[in-house]
Amino acid sequence: MASTLRFPAELHLVHRSDDGDICVVAILYRFGDPDPFLILLKDYLSQLAKEACAGDAVPQVPLGI
Repeated sequence: MASTLRFPAELHLVHRSDDGDICVVAILYRFGDPDPFLILLKDYLSQLAKEACAGDAVPQVPLGI
């Protein structure tokens, strides 16, 4: 069922288990008070942008959760 609701930002977290199962978690954001999770994520993404990896490498961002 498609929804007509729209949000200013949407974050998808994708996990693939060793046996190939996939889980996707969508987090929908509205404008409001600062979100500590987004602040943490922004810091790690800034670090990741400075790193390089091989074309076949799977990028991983440890969130410390």
